[in-house]
Amino acid sequence: DAPSCSTIYLDKPMKNHSLMQTIARANRVCGDKEAGLIVDYVGVFRNLQRALAIYARGTASGQLPIKDKAALLGELAKALDAVKEFADRRGVSPFAIASAKGLARLKALADATEALVGTDAEKQAYLRLEGQAWKRYKASLPDPRAGPYTADMAVLHVLADRLRALTPKADVSGVLDAIDDLLDESII
Repeated sequence: DAPSCSTIYLDKPMKNHSLMQTIARANRVCGDKEAGLIVDYVGVFRNLQRALAIYARGTASGQLPIKDKAALLGELAKALDAVKEFADRRGVSPFAIASAKGLARLKALADATEALVGTDAEKQAYLRLEGQAWKRYKASLPDPRAGPYTADMAVLHVLADRLRALTPKADVSGVLDAIDDLLDESII
């Protein structure tokens, strides 16, 4: 029930349970957010290994549930390459769209959207690839090393939004009404 928090600044010493609760607060999944950013001003992370040993489970290989930003940026590069390769096979170049100006950019976006629509399965494949890259990009911010990915990610994300806008929203109000009626009958 707490509001989403993506960044926490540690400015006082913390250990064990308090440290783990704080980290969990920033890393709580919410919507598109998969990770949080913890800025450590006082060197709290030197206590992290002890706290993780007490309160966290690692993988079978002993790997802890934290990632270095460099590893996250590596995942971002792979995910971005995958979505760019998918787009490139359909004649879509994020660089060309980003470098276009004015009406030429709008036309390039419209043409790229048309090229990516394809079948429903192809559209869903693009949206899945772009979503994976977008989540990694957002998780890597505000690290300046994410800067080189910004232009491509912005174009690919706009294209994904345009594709989503083409998909009609399902009207489930009739189903919800039927469920409400069934629940009312069950209660009676």
